[in-house]
Amino acid sequence: MGRTLSNASDIATELTNIPGELDSVLSFSPEAGRVLQLINNVERTEEVGIPVFMKLKDADGNDLPVDTEVALEFMSPDRERPLVASQVRRNIEDYRILSLTEQRKEEYIAGTLIKLRDHAETDETRTLGAGHLDEIRVSIRSPTEIDWSNSQISIYEAAVREGPA
Repeated sequence: MGRTLSNASDIATELTNIPGELDSVLSFSPEAGRVLQLINNVERTEEVGIPVFMKLKDADGNDLPVDTEVALEFMSPDRERPLVASQVRRNIEDYRILSLTEQRKEEYIAGTLIKLRDHAETDETRTLGAGHLDEIRVSIRSPTEIDWSNSQISIYEAAVREGPA
């Protein structure tokens, strides 16, 4: 089993998005001497992707709009802007309808998948990796700011590997 990654993780930083732009809301940066990888294929589903579980709320406790987009990004010190490393989910309807508990159930997990872009040989072997000083980010495009006192994001443990650099 992999490491638990969520907004409550010790290597996570919660951020506030700029409304209307694809902007980071959560960043994971491995500790010195460590490497963090997200795996594009987990055994819980026949479909390919990284299960990301989310409840995204605004300051009034309302769900972010259904047309909110979500993506995974990679950032390193030598980049001026983050690289969008996944396909962009064009809406968060599944996340709005399903509770966090339901999102983790076998019959619904396919609705939580974020698929990495074509950066490897096959879908199953794709990973998104980050070393010390690099970041893996969850980004959204929404007309509304996220409120972290009401929101949660976590990545399925089996999709996370962490080890020495």
